Amino acid sequence: MVETDGVYRINSHVAFRTFGKELVVVDTLGQRLLRLNATGALVFRLLDAGQGLPEVAAAVARAFDTSVEQARIDALSFIEELEKRGLVERRVTT
Repeated sequence: MVETDGVYRINSHVAFRTFGKELVVVDTLGQRLLRLNATGALVFRLLDAGQGLPEVAAAVARAFDTSVEQARIDALSFIEELEKRGLVERRVTT
């Protein structure tokens, strides 16, 4: 389950690379590829940089001219999908 204020990290078995405007994510365990559009790529890169949901939502809102609340809803949905696929996991903070 996605934590609404959580910080997520990209799992160690995941690699990614930019090709043009797309980000291609490789799950080396499942040997699957996932192609992300500009919005998904931004969220994925921000997660990789250690940003939490509030920062991700703010960046998406700025980049795509939408409200922070709508960006938060969309980012949560996307992160939930990444988590289900085993590509990200919640980072434990102490």
